[in-house]
Formats: sequence, structure tokens, C-alpha cells
Amino acid sequence: MVHVKMVKLLISLVCSFFLYVTTVSGQESPSKKCINGEKLCFGLPAGCATSSTFDCTMLVLISAKANPEHGLDVDVYGQGSPNTYYAVGFVPEKGMSGATVVHCDYNRDSTVSVGEGITEGYSFIPISDRTLTQTTSAGLSNGEIHCHWTHRPRGIVDSSSSIPFNVKNPYYVQLAYGPLSNGAVRRHTTRSITDNTINLRSVGVVSSSSTLPVLIRLHGSLMTLAWLCLVSIAMVIARYHKETWRDETICNVKVWFALHRALMVSALSLATIGMISIFVHVKGWRADSPHQYLGVIANILMFLQPLGALFRPAPDHPKRIFFNVMHFLGGNVAHTLAIFALFFVLSLSSVTLSKVYIWTLAVFLAVYISTHLILQFHPHLLSSLNIIADIQLTDLKNEANNQPSSPVIMAIEKSKKRVLSIFIGLVIVISITMIILINKGSPF
Repeated sequence: MVHVKMVKLLISLVCSFFLYVTTVSGQESPSKKCINGEKLCFGLPAGCATSSTFDCTMLVLISAKANPEHGLDVDVYGQGSPNTYYAVGFVPEKGMSGATVVHCDYNRDSTVSVGEGITEGYSFIPISDRTLTQTTSAGLSNGEIHCHWTHRPRGIVDSSSSIPFNVKNPYYVQLAYGPLSNGAVRRHTTRSITDNTINLRSVGVVSSSSTLPVLIRLHGSLMTLAWLCLVSIAMVIARYHKETWRDETICNVKVWFALHRALMVSALSLATIGMISIFVHVKGWRADSPHQYLGVIANILMFLQPLGALFRPAPDHPKRIFFNVMHFLGGNVAHTLAIFALFFVLSLSSVTLSKVYIWTLAVFLAVYISTHLILQFHPHLLSSLNIIADIQLTDLKNEANNQPSSPVIMAIEKSKKRVLSIFIGLVIVISITMIILINKGSPF
């Protein structure tokens, strides 16, 4: 009797297991229609739309109605915590402005809803429901957020600048998700945009770009190389190393001045290309943070520096001091503004960078300030460390015999060369790191 009960229990467990397996396998992954080529699909992260298991943070499926005049069927699936939105936008030109957006909201109370909006400049502006959509449904399905809507075939969104839309036209497709604040869409945490315009009535899996446009990356890389690397090194050389190569010249020009001029001319050339690249990208002037204003002022001051140098008085002219002061102030103000501009990159609504960026920039600032302090008080530091004997002003130069330098001067300048070498090495490493971070950044 006991054996019969055990056999029945075993059979019951086996049947339950097969029933569970059958039920689970019967839950079709949303990505299956992407793999089978039935829908137009976009996913985040890239490549997740072709996975046999649903591992997308966000997945969008689009299909045309049998009658094109009836619009599009759009399904958005998401995985995440409450208080998150998942948005899909169509924009005729690559960029942020002028997009029509429908977003699937996973609200704080675990309800799911659909909202609509447009982008003007870098701002998201909600619009009334049913402007872009005809019917909507939203809810949780197998633990996943799911929104469905029928996108209207055409229309005009009334706003400060009316935006027409027509699903028969090709569009760049934008995906984004991020936090909700009191039910309102805030700045995304992750986004993606297609590399080319897409026929919304086509099928297949479309890969999206999660990297910054080439011209933005070129601008950021060149400005970092110019201001963070070349200008910083040039300024340190000009301020602290005029006596380091006092008896050496390059083409009859003092070494420090030849190096300073070469670095500054190179920086000016790179900054010019960087400014042109960003103006070409945005098609003119666009500003949504202090970054643009600080950057423009810094670069204008940079362009004025060599122009002022063309009219500098001779070294022994009584008014030379005024040029020296103005040149010093102009260079330092420009450099300071440029560094602030690099910090304010994180406030741009068009760029998303890793938090490592700000820490790397902070490390540069610490290295730069420390180098100035070390070189400013260098002889006294060497003396306090007993590296050289106590320094007397008479030791710095033997005026009577017109000797190039005393042993004390030679020791100081040799040590300053080491500091400069270390500084240059650190600045190059930091600049390369910054450029890598910029090129790994993602658009808005």
C-alpha cells in the first residue's frame, strides 16, 4: 500500500514538472517575432533583439497595418523597477530636436501607462494623449512592462513650432529609458539612435548607435588635447623653465620660447578645427549649458593671445611690463575657463559620459595645481629636503665671473626638468584617458 502511494506521488511530481515546462516554454519571448523577421525591431542593449530569451532592458516591435492608412502597431517591452519610462521617438534629422515621442511609463504604484510628447531643442514637452496614437493598452505581462499602441499614420503636432509626422516617411528611430519624477519624464539614463533613417513599414532587426556622432567626438578629443595637454604643458614651461635651457637655442630662439610657441600654435590649430567641427554639427550656435559660453570665451581669448604677441614691445622697452601682465592674465583666464568648460560637459543634455570622466578631470586638476606649487617653491623644497645646500641669493648666479650657472642653479634646474617630465607624462596619460571616455560616451 505504501509503495502504491509512493508511485502515485512520483507520477504526480513528474506530471507537475512536465506541466510546468510546457507552460514556461509556451510563454513566447517577445524577441521571437524579431528573430523570425515578422516585425521591425530595436533593442537595448544592442543585439538583445535576436536573443532567444528575453534579456532586453527595452525592446520595441513595429509592424505596419494591412491598410497603410491605419498606421502602425507598436509594442514596447521593458524590464526594470517602478518609476521608469521607456520611450521611442521618430525624428526626420539625426539629433534631438523635432522628435515625436511615445513613452511607456512604469509608475511608482506599479501601474503602467502610455504618454506622448515632442522634443524642442533639448527639452521634452508633453502633449495631449491621442495626438500621435489612436488606441493604447498597457500593463504587466509575465513580469515585464508591456505597452501597445496604434500610431497614427500622419498628422501635425501643434506646438510653438508645429511638427508634422507621416509614418510613410523614413525616420531616425530613438530609444531611451530613464527616471520618472512625479510622473514626468526626466533626462534619460540610456539612449540609442539608428545610424540611418528607417522605413517604419519594413521588417528586421535594426542595430542602433550608442556612440556620439563623429563631429562631437572630434570636437571633444581635439579640445581635450589642446587645452588639457598642450596648453597646460606650454604654460608650465613658460612660467618655470626659462632658465632651464639658458645656454641652448633652437634656430637662434631660446628653448623655452620655442617649445612654448610650438605647443601653443599646435593647440590653437587643434582648437580651431574643434570649433569648426562642432559648429558644423549643430549647424550654427546652440547653447543649453555654461559649457558652450565658457568654451567660446576661452577660445576667443586663445585667438587673441598670438595677435597681441605680434605687437609686443622689445624686451627692454618700458611698456613691455604691460604686455607681460596682459599676456599672463589672458592665458591664465582662458585656460581656467577652458577647464571649467570641460567640467560642464556633464551638464550638456546632448551628451552622456561615464562618471569616471569627472574623476579623471579632477585628477588632472590635482596634478596641475600640485605641479605649480612644487615648481613655485622648488628651491626651498630642495633645501628643506637637504638635496641642496641652504640657498642664498648670491649663490644663484656668479655675476662677477659671468658664469652661466652655479652648482646650486644646476641642481635646481635639473630637478625642475624631472618635475616637468613627470608632469608631461601624467598629463599625456590623463588626456588619453579623457579622449577614450569621450569617444565611449553616448548621445543625449
